Amino acid sequence: PIAWAAIILFLSIIPSSELPEFSLWRIFSFDKLVHAAMYGALTFQIMKACIRQYANWTLRYNAARISFITSTIYGGLIELYQEFLTPDRYGDWMDLISNIIGAIIGIILFRIIFIEYIR
Repeated sequence: PIAWAAIILFLSIIPSSELPEFSLWRIFSFDKLVHAAMYGALTFQIMKACIRQYANWTLRYNAARISFITSTIYGGLIELYQEFLTPDRYGDWMDLISNIIGAIIGIILFRIIFIEYIR
């Protein structure tokens, strides 16, 4: 999860002038799908890491809640970083909502894929 979080941070702070010019991004709001996918993957990985904690039962039994809160706070902090600390990027509420939707999808996918593991 830490490596994936670092990738998200890197992609979130690179100057917008270095992002590819792709017209479908604007038409179909591909950007929001990317946000949901990145945060879905992050939440999935955090949940997996929490479930594997046999020494810390709090993490294990609250994995969904912890992974959701962690991903949501991380996404919010990155949006604030973009708004106030980057010269050519901006924070967007719709990006944060996409991040939250992705986190929910990540939890749902984890539960579907690892249903036998979490019982």
